[in-house]
Amino acid sequence: MERQRFSSQHISTKKTPEVFFRPFGLHDTSPFMSSLYEKVDKIGTPAAMAEIFRDSNLKINIIGDTTQWNRSGKAALLIGSHANGFERFPMLAVFGEMQREDVRFITMPFTPAAALGEKIDRKEVGYTLEVIPAPLAKDRRGRFDEFLPLRLLHRNELLTREEGKSVTMKTLADSATLLEEGYAINIFPTGNVRYGMETPWRPGIGEVIRQVSREKRKDIVIVPYQFDADFTRSKLMKAVFYKNHGWNMREEPITLHIGQQVSASAIMGSERDPKAITKALQDNYLQSFAK
Repeated sequence: MERQRFSSQHISTKKTPEVFFRPFGLHDTSPFMSSLYEKVDKIGTPAAMAEIFRDSNLKINIIGDTTQWNRSGKAALLIGSHANGFERFPMLAVFGEMQREDVRFITMPFTPAAALGEKIDRKEVGYTLEVIPAPLAKDRRGRFDEFLPLRLLHRNELLTREEGKSVTMKTLADSATLLEEGYAINIFPTGNVRYGMETPWRPGIGEVIRQVSREKRKDIVIVPYQFDADFTRSKLMKAVFYKNHGWNMREEPITLHIGQQVSASAIMGSERDPKAITKALQDNYLQSFAK
């Protein structure tokens, strides 16, 4: 599927200067990024991410069943916690191990993960679907205000509240279409790393399910997931640091838990209200990981 089909108003972070990435060892000429780029050019981004995780001795241990979405064409809506902000990268590695390219991440632009995600999308597949969620608190500027350095860098691209809403609604509609076509769509429903999964989710996730055609809902699996505390940004940065210095890092585990999986039709039932659907999705998530 060509990216242009779902890119009426793409907000690019590819022009983010290398000086932004250099302190983290993620600039283009670093050994880590050079190796990753070489792999991306040969085998694509998800498979390359899987290889770079293996090369860096980052071992992803999956606890739970993946058979309902472990190959291309198996439609899945993956719902994940977003405590670190970089969960999309081990998830990319998981999809790479599955040899799945048909995956998209619903995410906010102007965040470090979004900038890095575009940076490694060298074939311009378009793994990111952008949303500009309305702020939970009053924002007098009516502008997206998630990550200050990148926000200032891209200040000429900031959208008005209405423009942001238009981008978001298109992404939600595109996501429903992609699910119908058998894609795996990843979403972080809190919309922000500052909010836990127990806080009310943004209703966009319910809107995605609502827009999926009735006959297709039974074929879409809802996949709640969360990473253990053994996944941290510092562990990722350690792997980058070791790779850049030519050192071998001892194996570091990253544990991924898969929760209770149900079909979209089972979650939705006869409900049409996106907020009610979102609440049902959240209840299923919290029940999956109740302690």
